[in-house]
Amino acid sequence: MARIRDLMQSHIVSATKDTRLGSAAKLMKAAHVSVLPVLDGERLFGVIDSAQAERELGRWGEEKRLGELRLKMFFAEAEDKPESVAKVMVANKISRLPVVDSASSMRCIGTISATEIARKHKKKLF
Repeated sequence: MARIRDLMQSHIVSATKDTRLGSAAKLMKAAHVSVLPVLDGERLFGVIDSAQAERELGRWGEEKRLGELRLKMFFAEAEDKPESVAKVMVANKISRLPVVDSASSMRCIGTISATEIARKHKKKLF
């Protein structure tokens, strides 16, 4: 049975909690990603999506650090089943999630998108 570890991308486009909001928004645009994991070392600190980045830029400007924002905390664990992760994505209208090795360590090891799950899992999930 496939697990998220088998389907994820190990290349992570991410920011740190010290990254400024303006830099994060530019990184998201340059990397063509709509969701950016925010790390504290190797640990997942939170997630910012393009809609939140736009709102926060309008409210705080480019210099606010990501660690000063209230970030979302959605993620998948490496050993999760693709079906359960797909349900979380649909319920929360999220197209990509960071993948952590376990909820106890929160070490970010990759990302998974709904497209990757559907394409690689080859099963109707939605």
